[in-house]
Amino acid sequence: MGYIGDMCDTLKLNSKPILSLLESFKKHEDLMLYSSTKYRDHFMHQFHVFVAGYIIIHYLDIKSVTKLLNKKFAEPRQRSLSVKNTLRTWFLTAIFHDFCYLLPEFDEKIGTFLTEILQDSDNQSKSDNEKFNFKVALEWGQLANKEVGFLKKVS
Repeated sequence: MGYIGDMCDTLKLNSKPILSLLESFKKHEDLMLYSSTKYRDHFMHQFHVFVAGYIIIHYLDIKSVTKLLNKKFAEPRQRSLSVKNTLRTWFLTAIFHDFCYLLPEFDEKIGTFLTEILQDSDNQSKSDNEKFNFKVALEWGQLANKEVGFLKKVS
């Protein structure tokens, strides 16, 4: 993850919370995807997305891209985006764009994981519809609850 820290330094972003989030995500990603046949290293993927976008932004001329972003998004809100902030925005978008892709399957995957590690030999010999299956149901709506959820942390 050294390249992330280096990019944060270059873009004058505080790398500590960014690296902390990404390291936490990486640990959980390993747990969630241990049985996935479609697994890919998302950190290299995210870096490749950043580099591809960086090349495209500069090919199109970063000043023109910044002007377009200002016209479309910033000016209607009486704001202005600098060239440096265009790069910061692209960096953060690229690095975090896959951050929540695990959430739709989280309940099922953690249930499968717990079923596999907690099952005994009697359970293993049963057919799938007879086996004990550990069910996990998280209340995702709590993320939007300003008093106890994620929004309290970021507001």
